[in-house]
Amino acid sequence: MEEMRKVYRELFLSRVKPTPDRPSDPEALPEPYRSRREEIVKHHHLSVGIDHNNKEQAKQYTLRGLSFFGATNGIIIYTDSSLMSPSMPFPIFDIGGVVQTIALLAHNYGLGCCIQGQMVNYPDIIRQLMNIPASKTIVVGLSIGYPDMDVFILYRDLRSYGLREDLYREARARGINFIRHDFDKGLDVTAEGTDLRVRFTDTILRRRMEIRPDIVVLATAITPPKENPLAQQYKVTLNDDGFFMEAHVKLRPVDCATDGVFICGLAHAPKPLDESVAQAQAAATRAITLLAKKTIQMSGTVAHTDSMSCSSCGVCVALCPYSAPSFIQKGPFTGKAEINPVLCKGCGLCVASCRSGAIHLRGFDNDQIFAQIFALRETV
Repeated sequence: MEEMRKVYRELFLSRVKPTPDRPSDPEALPEPYRSRREEIVKHHHLSVGIDHNNKEQAKQYTLRGLSFFGATNGIIIYTDSSLMSPSMPFPIFDIGGVVQTIALLAHNYGLGCCIQGQMVNYPDIIRQLMNIPASKTIVVGLSIGYPDMDVFILYRDLRSYGLREDLYREARARGINFIRHDFDKGLDVTAEGTDLRVRFTDTILRRRMEIRPDIVVLATAITPPKENPLAQQYKVTLNDDGFFMEAHVKLRPVDCATDGVFICGLAHAPKPLDESVAQAQAAATRAITLLAKKTIQMSGTVAHTDSMSCSSCGVCVALCPYSAPSFIQKGPFTGKAEINPVLCKGCGLCVASCRSGAIHLRGFDNDQIFAQIFALRETV
């Protein structure tokens, strides 16, 4: 839309004659259609406050039309050229019915809609921008968008980071009003008959204010569950706000402390859609790097259990943040603890907490630790 606006303005100011695909010369219309068209144009100009004989006003209004009246979206209606011939004008009536239906639907959804012949004054530009083949006849266009309105955003606190500061500046430049309200004094939304009332206290003016909106849109808060069952099942660390926490902000931004578990999107923190998609792609890529390997080398510094000494107290199973310990389900040592060496990180938490002394850390067992102490004593 922006590119079309720019090109159309340049062509009009350069006095390039429009060359629409459909017949548009009013002089070619037979009576009474030509007089009827002239009367409609005059009444339309009067309705928008334009003197029909004032060329400067007409020029400025034409420029507004070529900018599609600031609409954010547009629809181009075209048909096969084989159906558009002087001997077969009927497709024009069919297209008119379709265009009228679209306009009525837009109005039903609260959208402003303007049927514009000006939108298709330069069909070659439209074909270039929209890849419409030359075998199609471009007939008419529609500008669609929300009508002019006052937008108020009430906020308790507002922060924008990175390039999103530019979005905030653009919103302010377009006339959107940002008002910070006093959270301690409350914000009330009430209905009085068919009208809405929003009452709040402005922190800058320090006075009670009221807005009577046509519609109220709430920004729903994103809050994690208090007791996340997934975090308990996979032993994933949560941050202070209750969201899943990454292993390292810069080095492992989508990895959890538990191997094989990756996070993305709202599970990590509230974030916009584009960041969620980028993080999901990163998490999928990390998962593929594991799935693509036939063998995975693990660290040798892992814990192991002495099943004969294990008392089946379950302390190691409850404490391990990596879910490495578990109870043996079958065999002569059923109910005893065992440790999965693939999941174990060698942190030693289970070794220190084992009341029976049944868990040992390879490379850091009592023999190795005492040997270091004795060697240090002899050296000193």
